[in-house]
Amino acid sequence: MRFFRELLVKPAKGGDDRGMTESKDTLGWQVGVFALERISPEPNSGAGSSAIWESYCNWCEGRNAVPLAFSVFHAEFDKVAEATGIVRRQVGAHVLYEGIALGTEKGS
Repeated sequence: MRFFRELLVKPAKGGDDRGMTESKDTLGWQVGVFALERISPEPNSGAGSSAIWESYCNWCEGRNAVPLAFSVFHAEFDKVAEATGIVRRQVGAHVLYEGIALGTEKGS
Protein backbone atom coordinates (compact mmCIF):
# COMPACT_ATOMS: atom_id res chain seq x y z
CA MET A 1 0.00 0.00 0.00
CA ARG A 2 1.44 3.37 -0.96
CA PHE A 3 1.48 6.11 1.64
CA PHE A 4 -1.26 8.75 1.44
CA ARG A 5 1.34 11.51 1.33
CA GLU A 6 2.24 10.50 -2.23
CA LEU A 7 -1.30 11.27 -3.36
CA LEU A 8 -1.78 14.70 -1.88
CA VAL A 9 -2.29 17.56 -4.24
CA LYS A 10 -1.39 20.79 -2.51
CA PRO A 11 -3.95 23.62 -2.52
CA ALA A 12 -3.47 26.75 -4.58
CA LYS A 13 -0.52 28.92 -3.55
CA GLY A 14 -1.22 30.61 -0.25
CA GLY A 15 -3.99 28.12 0.67
CA ASP A 16 -4.14 25.98 3.77
CA ASP A 17 -6.37 23.26 5.16
CA ARG A 18 -8.34 25.68 7.37
CA GLY A 19 -9.91 27.33 4.36
CA MET A 20 -11.20 24.06 2.94
CA THR A 21 -13.78 24.94 0.37
CA GLU A 22 -15.98 22.61 -1.58
CA SER A 23 -14.61 23.63 -4.96
CA LYS A 24 -13.95 20.76 -7.31
CA ASP A 25 -10.21 21.46 -7.22
CA THR A 26 -9.82 20.96 -3.45
CA LEU A 27 -12.14 18.04 -2.66
CA GLY A 28 -9.49 15.38 -3.21
CA TRP A 29 -6.93 17.43 -1.31
CA GLN A 30 -9.18 17.74 1.77
CA VAL A 31 -9.95 14.01 1.80
CA GLY A 32 -6.28 13.17 1.19
CA VAL A 33 -5.16 15.23 4.18
CA PHE A 34 -7.81 13.57 6.35
CA ALA A 35 -6.60 10.13 5.21
CA LEU A 36 -2.97 11.05 5.87
CA GLU A 37 -3.73 12.26 9.38
CA ARG A 38 -6.34 9.73 10.51
CA ILE A 39 -5.83 6.45 8.63
CA SER A 40 -2.94 4.05 8.85
CA PRO A 41 -2.20 0.66 7.31
CA GLU A 42 -3.17 -2.18 9.64
CA PRO A 43 -3.18 -5.75 8.33
CA ASN A 44 -6.08 -7.91 9.48
CA SER A 45 -8.11 -4.83 10.37
CA GLY A 46 -10.66 -2.66 8.65
CA ALA A 47 -13.03 0.26 9.00
CA GLY A 48 -16.59 0.71 7.86
CA SER A 49 -17.73 3.66 5.80
CA SER A 50 -19.82 5.03 8.70
CA ALA A 51 -16.86 4.92 11.10
CA ILE A 52 -14.65 6.65 8.52
CA TRP A 53 -17.34 9.30 7.98
CA GLU A 54 -17.63 9.95 11.74
CA SER A 55 -13.86 10.27 12.03
CA TYR A 56 -13.86 12.69 9.09
CA CYS A 57 -16.60 14.85 10.67
CA ASN A 58 -14.61 15.01 13.93
CA TRP A 59 -11.50 15.90 11.94
CA CYS A 60 -13.37 18.75 10.24
CA GLU A 61 -14.74 19.98 13.57
CA GLY A 62 -11.21 20.27 14.91
CA ARG A 63 -10.39 22.57 11.99
CA ASN A 64 -13.60 24.60 12.06
CA ALA A 65 -14.29 23.29 8.55
CA VAL A 66 -17.62 22.29 7.07
CA PRO A 67 -17.61 18.57 6.19
CA LEU A 68 -18.33 17.49 2.65
CA ALA A 69 -21.63 15.74 2.06
CA PHE A 70 -21.51 12.01 2.89
CA SER A 71 -21.78 10.92 -0.75
CA VAL A 72 -19.20 13.47 -1.95
CA PHE A 73 -16.76 12.49 0.79
CA HIS A 74 -17.07 8.79 0.02
CA ALA A 75 -16.71 9.31 -3.73
CA GLU A 76 -13.42 11.08 -3.04
CA PHE A 77 -12.37 8.58 -0.38
CA ASP A 78 -12.94 5.74 -2.85
CA LYS A 79 -10.43 7.42 -5.18
CA VAL A 80 -7.88 7.59 -2.36
CA ALA A 81 -8.58 3.96 -1.43
CA GLU A 82 -8.16 2.76 -5.00
CA ALA A 83 -4.94 4.71 -5.51
CA THR A 84 -3.41 3.35 -2.29
CA GLY A 85 -4.51 -0.24 -2.70
CA ILE A 86 -7.08 -0.28 0.08
CA VAL A 87 -9.57 -3.07 -0.61
CA ARG A 88 -13.22 -1.97 -0.59
CA ARG A 89 -15.80 -4.65 0.15
CA GLN A 90 -19.52 -4.10 -0.08
CA VAL A 91 -22.21 -6.40 1.27
CA GLY A 92 -25.64 -4.92 0.72
CA ALA A 93 -25.58 -1.39 2.08
CA HIS A 94 -22.49 -1.99 4.22
CA VAL A 95 -19.05 -0.95 2.97
CA LEU A 96 -15.81 -2.07 4.64
CA TYR A 97 -12.32 -0.86 3.78
CA GLU A 98 -9.81 -3.60 4.62
CA GLY A 99 -6.26 -3.26 5.89
CA ILE A 100 -6.66 0.10 7.64
CA ALA A 101 -7.11 1.47 11.14
CA LEU A 102 -8.57 4.81 12.19
CA GLY A 103 -6.70 7.10 14.53
CA THR A 104 -7.98 10.10 16.45
CA GLU A 105 -4.99 12.38 15.93
CA LYS A 106 -2.06 12.57 13.61
CA GLY A 107 0.23 9.71 14.41
CA SER A 108 -2.27 7.71 16.43
